[in-house]
Amino acid sequence: MTMERTTRIVVALAAALGLVLAVFLARSRPGYFASVTYLGGFLFLQFLVISVWHYRKLFFFFLMTSFFFAGMAVPFQGMWTQARWLVLAVGAAVGYVLWMKSAENHFGVFRVIAFFCVCSAFVSAMVSQFAEISFYKCLSLALLFLYASSGARVAVLDREKGFIDSLLVATELLTAAAAIATFAAGYALLGNPNSLGAVMGVLSVPILFWGTLVAETRLIRARRGTLLLLALIMLYSSRSRAGILGSALAVFIVCFALRRHRLLAKITLAALCTLGAFGVAAPGSLKMFSDSFTQDVLFKGHQEAGLLGSRRSPWQKTVESIQASPWFGTGYGTSPSGEDPGLYLGKFSSTVEVRREHGTSYLEILEWVGLLGILPFVALLGYLGGKIGVTLWRLRISGDITHPSIPLILVLMSGAMHAGLEDWLFAVGYYLSVAFWVLAFVFVDLAPGAPVPERNGATWVPDVPRSFTGVAPMPQ
Repeated sequence: MTMERTTRIVVALAAALGLVLAVFLARSRPGYFASVTYLGGFLFLQFLVISVWHYRKLFFFFLMTSFFFAGMAVPFQGMWTQARWLVLAVGAAVGYVLWMKSAENHFGVFRVIAFFCVCSAFVSAMVSQFAEISFYKCLSLALLFLYASSGARVAVLDREKGFIDSLLVATELLTAAAAIATFAAGYALLGNPNSLGAVMGVLSVPILFWGTLVAETRLIRARRGTLLLLALIMLYSSRSRAGILGSALAVFIVCFALRRHRLLAKITLAALCTLGAFGVAAPGSLKMFSDSFTQDVLFKGHQEAGLLGSRRSPWQKTVESIQASPWFGTGYGTSPSGEDPGLYLGKFSSTVEVRREHGTSYLEILEWVGLLGILPFVALLGYLGGKIGVTLWRLRISGDITHPSIPLILVLMSGAMHAGLEDWLFAVGYYLSVAFWVLAFVFVDLAPGAPVPERNGATWVPDVPRSFTGVAPMPQ
């Protein structure tokens, strides 16, 4: 009996027992079914069972939905804040079992480095003033890396095209929902302008840009192009210079690597023509736009302090904290400022007592784990950067814009640049952090030349993912 069949039998038995329990409660405790909270919890458990039943196709998107709903202004947000950790734990456990039962159950260098990152985080928690809350944050990092190393790979194995297509559709739906909420209802669906700029700059703009280029029909290209335009407008309206800079540089680097110089010229010319027409039609408005862009986007209201004036204060505080605890840090996920709030506050939620603005994810992780603990994290980011560089070089040789690694490269480069000015990269409770690391682990498998075992599991050979077009693989 295969592992997948066993899992289905277990899930079916659990569903049957759940149905019996529901009937019993309906007869003995009918008040439970008149409570919105209990009904919401029951509906959540149903979705969880369905996503586990169709693990390969649904679970990744259910996981991301639970984390997004926990950070968005949606009904039952409080429930999702707690439920997301249950979803992550279930996904990591089930994914690990399925992956170990597969023929390709290798982990590789990237996963080994990630394991040492988790060990480093736990060491910092042991010496932290806030040991309890830091331990739980380390546990969330371990669950994320375990799921990304196993469950996410199960979702992509032998269905690269289906996964990327589903990711593209999900991005379209998210962008459309954000646009309707922002422009039609004036509602901050994603929570605040910083989150809007982060999601648009790291996810929507890069993925929709690639999706527009590879669209199979004019209708699809027009739909994705419209959503891309809306994402760009929302990105600018968020005044997120990190999102604007990250997405712009990622698009430029990928177009240059793919020898799409003519496309870069068209994008630049279109932007200049738009500004020129805007200046001719409304010169006063153009000046207001220029002043607004300079003051609100470039200088963030700190023009007298320079381009990075708004970041100097948090950077300085972080450096002072690093100097106070240089070797093992303050504890993963914490920036202590007093009594341990984990003793009386929720263990799974970041609070002002243990988390503050750092201004950059890289100084943040250095403060958390110290100079010794930072080494595995540097190796992790360095390995990922090297893999991106090698992949871009191979794509430059082939020029294959349909390769499944390209949208992931766009997201990862934009995210890494964005994280240089915002402190979310290692904050596992934030949905963008979960999306970034899961896609990073997936990318390492999809990158050209990634090591995968032969079907008999006996030897290791370099392999290249199949192109969407089904043509010959790229040169090694």
